[in-house]
Amino acid sequence: MCIQRPGGLAGAVERYADQWNAGATITPYAASILREYGFEKFAAPTWQQTTEVLVQASDILVFMEREHYDFCTVWIDAKRHQCRIWAIPDVGPLLDTPGLNAEVKRTFAVIRQQTDALLKELGFLREQRDATAVGRRN
Repeated sequence: MCIQRPGGLAGAVERYADQWNAGATITPYAASILREYGFEKFAAPTWQQTTEVLVQASDILVFMEREHYDFCTVWIDAKRHQCRIWAIPDVGPLLDTPGLNAEVKRTFAVIRQQTDALLKELGFLREQRDATAVGRRN
């Protein structure tokens, strides 16, 4: 399970995130890159709050940033869950910002590389895939 935006650490931060993200649709730049690589079928149409139920239903938890892990630690069973923290900052909801497209592509490439490395480590992938070619529709 990839936990991207659990909402925040607590209190005001969590309330802010809930108000900011509640019902928010996927950003156009995220939809575009997912479509470009053929991954749109794996995307949720709206933001999803990470919950104890989602964490407990998972064996491997991947957190994009440390704060997301910190938010979920009370739900993590150290004996059962494998956790990874990748330190990949959220691009955020910015639109029409200079350099946004390049930043989205850089972030996506890092996520793809990290995902491939994890799949290889877990024995689900024999070779490291080319992050620019796999999944792309011809």
